[in-house]
Amino acid sequence: MESKNCRDKSVFSKHIEKIDEEEEMEMEKFYAMVRTMKNQLHQLQENNKRKKAAVGPGGWAPVFQWEDFTTEIEFKKHVPTFPNPINISNDRKQEGKRKVGSTSGLNLELNL
Repeated sequence: MESKNCRDKSVFSKHIEKIDEEEEMEMEKFYAMVRTMKNQLHQLQENNKRKKAAVGPGGWAPVFQWEDFTTEIEFKKHVPTFPNPINISNDRKQEGKRKVGSTSGLNLELNL
């Protein structure tokens, strides 16, 4: 009976060792993938730095001087000016309201 227990323990321990080895291999694969991704990211960053260095600075940067704002603007063509709109006098407006009020028969004016 002891030999059977010993055999079961040895089979069990071999099974556990096999599982441990598989887990270690999976962990090694995982860390290898992480290292590969880090290396690729580093290479991409280096390539981007090289490309930016090859292109140079961003280009033209606008610079304004005080004279840009103090000089008078001269138009090439005449700028059209429109006449003032015609205003109806207040008397005419009141007359129009009275006419509308008398024809409808209802007093629509709101007085407080």
